[in-house]
Amino acid sequence: MKRINWHRIVRVLLLLNMLFFFLLNSIYFMVNSSKPDGYIAATAAIFGAAGAYFNIRYYELAYLFSSIIYSYISFNYYLVGEGFANLFICGIAHIVLFVNNIRHKEKPSIHMDGKKSTLYSTFMAIFSIIGVAMLYRLLVLFRSTFADWESASIVLLCWAFYFEIKNKQMQWFFWLFRNAISLYIWFFINDRSHIEMMWLFHFIQSILCVLEYASLKIDNE
Repeated sequence: MKRINWHRIVRVLLLLNMLFFFLLNSIYFMVNSSKPDGYIAATAAIFGAAGAYFNIRYYELAYLFSSIIYSYISFNYYLVGEGFANLFICGIAHIVLFVNNIRHKEKPSIHMDGKKSTLYSTFMAIFSIIGVAMLYRLLVLFRSTFADWESASIVLLCWAFYFEIKNKQMQWFFWLFRNAISLYIWFFINDRSHIEMMWLFHFIQSILCVLEYASLKIDNE
């Protein structure tokens, strides 16, 4: 009996997800074009994902452009954490990844297991808790709309980019939770449909990327 190629199935689903949200985003803009900045941010994000899918070296520029537009929108809704995180953290990280892609630098995955893995996980947990607490206090001072959720989102964003720069599949678990928080924030605001679509796209994309990683392990067994 022929084995099911789960990795190929997930790759097809990734492509369909990009196509579906590109069409949905475009059709909605044709019907309601009052807020083009959200449409541009969402479209650029989808183009970035498509570039990564097809191994186009310059795809990080699309992500960078999307992050800049999104940070502007976030500041308009007093999402101080989201705004600064996407302007500075995402901006710097996307530039670093872009330079790495241009230079064809691929950092190998760092395997952690046993005692080292437990120590590393403990450090990550402590660092994350302290980071969330400090960011929360700072965002409260700036009267950010969702200081609690934004502080957690920023820490998850930092870990996601850290593992992405190190070329580790663990990044997708952090992207998954980060995207879920951002989706919740904008779903609660309920005033920017294009941004909600963008984060729903990212959320589904991160789920599929986690499944892609799992499918590679299954197919290699």
